[in-house]
Amino acid sequence: MHPIKLLHQRWAPILGSSGRFDTLASRLDEKLNAIFFRVTPSLEDMSRSRHVLALFAGSGDESELKLTHELDMDALWRDFCVPVRQTPEIRQLNDAVLHHEASPVLNVNDPVVSEQIQIMKEDLIATGGVGIAANQCARIKKPLSIVLSGVDYTSSEHVAKVMRRYPSAFFPPMMICINPEIIHQSEEKGFFAEGCLSARSPFRAQVSRAQEITVRYQDPEGEWHEDCLRGTDARVMLHEIDHIRNGKVYIQHILDELSREQCEIIHTLIDKAIHQISEVSGLMQSPALLFDRDRDGRIVFNVDQVKNLLGMTDPAVLRGMSEILQGRIQLGCGLRRGMR
Repeated sequence: MHPIKLLHQRWAPILGSSGRFDTLASRLDEKLNAIFFRVTPSLEDMSRSRHVLALFAGSGDESELKLTHELDMDALWRDFCVPVRQTPEIRQLNDAVLHHEASPVLNVNDPVVSEQIQIMKEDLIATGGVGIAANQCARIKKPLSIVLSGVDYTSSEHVAKVMRRYPSAFFPPMMICINPEIIHQSEEKGFFAEGCLSARSPFRAQVSRAQEITVRYQDPEGEWHEDCLRGTDARVMLHEIDHIRNGKVYIQHILDELSREQCEIIHTLIDKAIHQISEVSGLMQSPALLFDRDRDGRIVFNVDQVKNLLGMTDPAVLRGMSEILQGRIQLGCGLRRGMR
């Protein structure tokens, strides 16, 4: 029986004749078999809706998958997301360590390697991110070339926080990658609304990256792997390797594409926002899309929305963006891509 049909049958007694079952997101492949859905016993009272994440075991034919457990996401959100617990210190935009390539791992059995991986796991779960690089973690003073990519589906806290931030997407199970490098990227590109732990803010931006990659890395036992990743899986990996190999944060790609006029507008708004920071809500919310794309792939934004979202952005991030933009304005924004 197909997993969705199975879930319909399991929840039929609660739904009765007037209820509704909505599939919000699903991923059924060799890496992850999961369905996120909402059950509403009565359409006249939406407050009774329940959000559930179902996880399945097995591979191959979808009809052969076995339901292993269901997570009550509403309960997990109350436990872990409202209010947000104190989160670890993550290096923010324009931090010197963040923008420096990490040192390669020469010996995977060195205790420092396992220590850094443990810190990264703790920080990733606590922040609800879907990936992290060693040089993002402030507790790691001398970062090694290590990234974690994906979600720890054995951690209820991590699953709850990620599903709160990305309710319509499923990210891959966590990969621990030592000395990762991209050895192939497809010419095919795609846009995705990215955010980052090192650009703490209530917004995302549409970043262009390769749709398919091949990544080479070592696992914690020292074995080398070459994995072909596509779509969301590829994007998360590219985002993290951008940190660890290039010392680059996603928002820098966006700022690099702005025209001179756009640079000056954003720079002015940031300078005003630095002096008018409002209190950020304690609730975990899905960030808004700040930098979008037009049909030609060029960056566009709404000035009023920019004002609002910058007013809720971490001051360290604002200062970092301001310095980057100031440098681009002085050099002449838009020279590389042409004025527009």
